[in-house]
Amino acid sequence: MYSFAGVFLKVSTKNQTPLKRRRLHTITTPLLIVIVGCSSMAFFSLVVVLIYDFTHRAKLVWGFVIAALALTAIAGFISFVLRPRSKQRSTSSLTNTAITGPVESERHYRVLAELSPQIIWMTDKDGDNIYFNQQWYDYTGLTPAESMGKDWTRVLHPDDRERCLLIWERAVQTETPYEIEYLFRKYDGTYRWHLGKGLPVRDEHGNVRNWFGICVDIHDRRLVAAAADRIAERLQLAIEAGGIGTFDFYPDTGTLRWSDQCSSILGVDKTFKASVEDLSRFVHNDDQARLSRMLQRINSQAIPEQFDFEHRIIRADGEMRWVGVKGRRFLERYDHEIERVRVSGVVIDVTSRKQVENERLALATHIEAARESERTHVAREIHDELGQTLTAAKMDIAWISRRIGILKGFEELTERASAMSALIDDSIQTVKRISAELRPGILDDAGLSAAIEWLARTFEKRTGIFALVHIEFEDANIPKGPQTALFRIAQESLTNVARHAAASRVAIYLTAHQTGVKLTIRDNGRGILTDYDRQRSFGLLGMRERIAALDGQFFLDSKPGEGTMITVIVPLMTAKTA
Repeated sequence: MYSFAGVFLKVSTKNQTPLKRRRLHTITTPLLIVIVGCSSMAFFSLVVVLIYDFTHRAKLVWGFVIAALALTAIAGFISFVLRPRSKQRSTSSLTNTAITGPVESERHYRVLAELSPQIIWMTDKDGDNIYFNQQWYDYTGLTPAESMGKDWTRVLHPDDRERCLLIWERAVQTETPYEIEYLFRKYDGTYRWHLGKGLPVRDEHGNVRNWFGICVDIHDRRLVAAAADRIAERLQLAIEAGGIGTFDFYPDTGTLRWSDQCSSILGVDKTFKASVEDLSRFVHNDDQARLSRMLQRINSQAIPEQFDFEHRIIRADGEMRWVGVKGRRFLERYDHEIERVRVSGVVIDVTSRKQVENERLALATHIEAARESERTHVAREIHDELGQTLTAAKMDIAWISRRIGILKGFEELTERASAMSALIDDSIQTVKRISAELRPGILDDAGLSAAIEWLARTFEKRTGIFALVHIEFEDANIPKGPQTALFRIAQESLTNVARHAAASRVAIYLTAHQTGVKLTIRDNGRGILTDYDRQRSFGLLGMRERIAALDGQFFLDSKPGEGTMITVIVPLMTAKTA
């Protein structure tokens, strides 16, 4: 049951606008005060009537009527007080919105447009400009009179004016959004690239009322994009000229993407697609194991940050080629915090370089073999011919000394003969030393281990530098070529120690390695001071050449003040077949 006040409020505010509702609530406020007062009076009257009715039964009916009116008034008051507050706030909000209206919205729009750092414009339905914000006038230097209608097109670059107007007129005719990039003339006469966008604004019936748009300065972005395009073009030209293939591999999904040049290197069609495992069938049998280890590291995502290796491939047409693979491991972020590994790199056909290197190594090996042969021949000639001549001369001097020794008056001749004999002894020792340095006979007669031990003792005696030799390898199975190479490396290393290291101690280790024999020479000298010294040292270059000819490995570890360590490894397969 609704009270009079409640019914009045409900009926009076029904189907009313927010503004009228606000006014109505303003009018009914004093009326509610009157109703509350009347309700209070009716309540007290009810009490009086009830007391009176107990004494005067004739007027009992009127008491109930008055009581009902009093309760109704009280219920109406309570209904008004307990009405939902959210509706009141909602009504107030709607009232405020209604008060702002179109005029206030337009004022807000103009404030925002003037504050924008970009050019804001508006046209009528036919496409003639009726508004520009201040940014337009600051940029172009035009006056409002010079900007209205279609006069604004004077700031367009002559090469863009016809194209721009054609696209704009088509958009107006078809009532579709408008977007274009063009050059705008600045007030100082320079032109800058802008992105123009426009949208039709429609009324409640769907008809275009006007157009609203924006012009954004994209000149710097265009310059950066153009520079990036030029760099990309040069890079692509360099890649194509160098025959370089590129690839991207994602270990988590097995996805492999490569460039067309990779297909050319393999001799397959550009449409050929394969996984990393499928590509193993193009790898030379002798390189399968090494590549398989690399693939396992890639799939387990244990690949190093950078990698670089070379191997042989068998193209689709059966031709054998050398390729170099160089790449890096990257971490990509996607789906916010999730990271994935991407392996990217390049593939280069290095067959020509490998052929040149092989020819150079073959030539160096031939020259070294010829040099060793010549050294052996010279050493033998010196040892045999010159050594025998000096020995014969010593024997003759000794015979003369004995003959004149028994005669008196020849004491001076006897002393001179003794001096000549001593000089001949020194010459014989010099011949032996030169002969041994050219080609130590102990290397041919007793093997590598004995030759290194002899070399260390000779070095120690000549220089006074302590030399430690530690041998844990049976050299009986090492062929003559690798033995000579290892001996020459040890010899050259000790020569460098004596000349440059300023060391007090050197150690030589000859040990077994999982792939062959390992030779290490380490000193406690001053080390190699600069990278330039590393590059210009012909002794180091000669060591590398010797080991490369045997398909071995050469390592140099040196820091200033911490000495130098040279390590070489010669594979057993090479040692057995060399």
